[in-house]
Amino acid sequence: MPEYLKSMLANREAVAADTVITYDLPINPLSFIDVDIEPALSAAYTQATLANLGAIFDKVEVLFKGSSIVSLSGADLLVYAAMVLGRFPPVLNRDNGSASEQVVRFRIPFGRYPFSAVECFPAVRKGELQLKLDYAAAFTAITGLDITITTCELPGAAPKQFLKATTLSKTPVVGDNDIDLPIGNKVLALLLYSGTIPITTAKTTTVDRVKLLVDNFEHYLHEVRWPSLNFDVYNTLGKDGTWFDHTHRENTATAYTQNAETEDLNIKDQLLAYYGLIDFDPLRNDQYLLVTEGKGRIWLRITAGDTGAIRVIPIEIIELGAA
Repeated sequence: MPEYLKSMLANREAVAADTVITYDLPINPLSFIDVDIEPALSAAYTQATLANLGAIFDKVEVLFKGSSIVSLSGADLLVYAAMVLGRFPPVLNRDNGSASEQVVRFRIPFGRYPFSAVECFPAVRKGELQLKLDYAAAFTAITGLDITITTCELPGAAPKQFLKATTLSKTPVVGDNDIDLPIGNKVLALLLYSGTIPITTAKTTTVDRVKLLVDNFEHYLHEVRWPSLNFDVYNTLGKDGTWFDHTHRENTATAYTQNAETEDLNIKDQLLAYYGLIDFDPLRNDQYLLVTEGKGRIWLRITAGDTGAIRVIPIEIIELGAA
């Protein structure tokens, strides 16, 4: 009977800001890597937001013979894993006390379904596959950090494919900007980051409108505005998309009021508000995958409302016969 094998690469290692640490990964087929961080809050009643937690890592990389299989910022990794797996990981020990220890999981999936022997990273030789963690120069709302790394191997698996996710970055001009996409593999989805989004009465959006062109013809997206792309992120996660960074305003009546209720939840500082999704697998059966093999050029034309940062993360399916 097949078995999976979970092992620890690191066990509650204390890490400091502004460091880079590299680990050799196991040689068996790999389904996912869990990077569990335990941050201590720097002040009582001051929660670390998802953005604070994501900013712990400047970059998380999985390298095969020095080439990137995964190359994402910490925040992008949180959202990428959520889009692939359809849920955010839970946050354990979420307390308000000063120096309270939380546990937050950054999962690096190599397939859409954990433990799948069909879609995972294949077996390698010792030292060929590495995990590289690049920590930010400073942490926000956090005073200390321990890290535990767990791998999930699938001994004896013979996968047909695995997922690859790397980052394309651009500082745009106001107006049309073209971002070329990689060619050769099937694309599961495109994850987009917009440095500026509508807030209060301001409507400026860095990623204002998007179209997809394949050899000079429009495909999938004729022209779509940012809200549609952002809606698809929240639609993928359902209520999981808003539960983390929300608060409830207390009843501040000056006098006792029988059965008074606190205000409904207040959604603020949402990390997901800065992300959009172009989903080429809405039915989860590979019917609509973007096929890039044999194409001359595939690119996004992004109409930018300002010069904020743009990141595009193609989520590619690497078929092992063609890898």
